[in-house]
Amino acid sequence: MNLLLFAVLLLQAKTAEEIFREMEQTLRKANTSSLRVKSVYTREGKKLDLDEFPTFTLVTKTPGKVRFVQDDPVYKEAPTPTRIFSDGEKVQGMAGYAPLVLKEDLTTCLIRTGIGNGMYLAGLMRMNPKGNVDTLLEGRSQVSGFQFQNSDALGKVITYKLKLLDDWYEVKLWYDAKSLLPIKRIVFVDGAVGDKQEFIDTYETWVLNADIPDEKFKLPEDKK
Repeated sequence: MNLLLFAVLLLQAKTAEEIFREMEQTLRKANTSSLRVKSVYTREGKKLDLDEFPTFTLVTKTPGKVRFVQDDPVYKEAPTPTRIFSDGEKVQGMAGYAPLVLKEDLTTCLIRTGIGNGMYLAGLMRMNPKGNVDTLLEGRSQVSGFQFQNSDALGKVITYKLKLLDDWYEVKLWYDAKSLLPIKRIVFVDGAVGDKQEFIDTYETWVLNADIPDEKFKLPEDKK
């Protein structure tokens, strides 16, 4: 390859940040999305004392419609799986949320923060009696320091720094180079007592812009 061709290709190549921003826009502009999310939380490399880590099915539709259902229970003491619904007018199962905000926050989780870490901190933000329930998680998070890392069998890899509320985290994201959809994310957390923690999401069966009927998002008590 001659030097001129190499220079042209180098100028055409997208930076890690450009790829990330394109991924973000792909998800935010999608009229509908559906996927399965497997969430795992570890401390010092060991899973917490849970019987089984949850898998969630997440379906969204513009504007503000959400179906977020946990497939399996987590604790023996809490056998009822998490079930969050929004029909675009009312949210059931997630206190303090307006429909549009819930959908946008879940999208931010999928691209920036991960489901477990993002929704946990977003929930804390909304439990503040002086807080604004319409505050978007996107506005309380910052991403920077994007770098490409070596690809592996799972996919392409980008690392970046995440500021969520008042804390900074290191994040590793695997993504599909063709679809620009996330495959796996690890958010690395330094615990309050110096312990190393990881919030790990794995994303499966992505489908964007499919025709999803509004019936899918009816609140459970409204179903006949």
